[in-house]
Amino acid sequence: MDGQAYVPQHRERIMIVGFNREIFHGKEQFCFPEQKQSTRGIREILEPDVDDKYTLSDKLWSYLQNYAEKHRVKGNGFGFGMVDLNGISRTLSARYYKDGSEILVPQGNGKNPRRLSPRECARLMGYPDKYRLDQVSDVQAYRQCGNSVVVPLITAVSEQIIKTINNYEQHSDSAIQSVQQSKAAWCRFITGNDTGATGSHQAGFYIPKCASSLLFDEPGKKGENKEKTVQIKWQDDFTTESCMKYYGQGTRNEYRITRFGRGFPFFQDDNVGDLLIIAKYTEEDYLGYVLSADEDIDGFFAYFNLAPDETNQLIDVAGVIKPGRKNSATLP
Repeated sequence: MDGQAYVPQHRERIMIVGFNREIFHGKEQFCFPEQKQSTRGIREILEPDVDDKYTLSDKLWSYLQNYAEKHRVKGNGFGFGMVDLNGISRTLSARYYKDGSEILVPQGNGKNPRRLSPRECARLMGYPDKYRLDQVSDVQAYRQCGNSVVVPLITAVSEQIIKTINNYEQHSDSAIQSVQQSKAAWCRFITGNDTGATGSHQAGFYIPKCASSLLFDEPGKKGENKEKTVQIKWQDDFTTESCMKYYGQGTRNEYRITRFGRGFPFFQDDNVGDLLIIAKYTEEDYLGYVLSADEDIDGFFAYFNLAPDETNQLIDVAGVIKPGRKNSATLP
């Protein structure tokens, strides 16, 4: 990820985020923050008055120019980096204290360029001005800034981690609340036929005849097919335009929910054994959940007085609605 979306510096770093498989079972829905093009400029992090000690000496400036010219003749790209005050800088390194060559600030009026001050380096890494630098020497401050991460980038990644954890922890409670307040609800374990793991992928989720009211107010008539398009809002706030179908022609006499779209996340082999929950709010609006963690599934079953072998039927919520819960599920 590149820090230039947060500070006026090109600074690419590999970010690795992991979640405990014993807790999340590989089902976490994490996304890194969107990478945007920089709209920042070096000018915004510069101090108005900088000590002359940060201006390059004639000797050092002459050396850097000669060094850059020598490598230019050889076709190499080595040399100093004079920044565009309206653009972004090169990557700040821990060796910046030596000569500041990778990020030089033009001063005009025939004056030699200067290096960034320690405070400006801290700003370039996203540290607020209240961050104290006067407890160490300039050399140590340069080293620490050059070895640092871009603070607002790490903050953005951390916020995505927290969002992922919070969303995962809310799935079980949200599923319970949605079932409580629905017109009809149904659950069953996802099978290898659903995901295609058995090699004979079915067309959507099979719904038993005893749960037909989840799909239609009136049962299907043998000899006729019928269907309707619905919106199913799933956990983690994505929606599928799915189809409720009754197949009644020929030898068929069955109900299915189909059309989940390319890339539907719950048709993976890892989802076999997860608990699928569908709650009906209106004839066109549904909520869907897939619970993976054993403790979440056990909690859902306990709340509705269900046993694992009592799935694949409508959930009877009579007598199990408990006070003190607020509905966090919001229909589109």
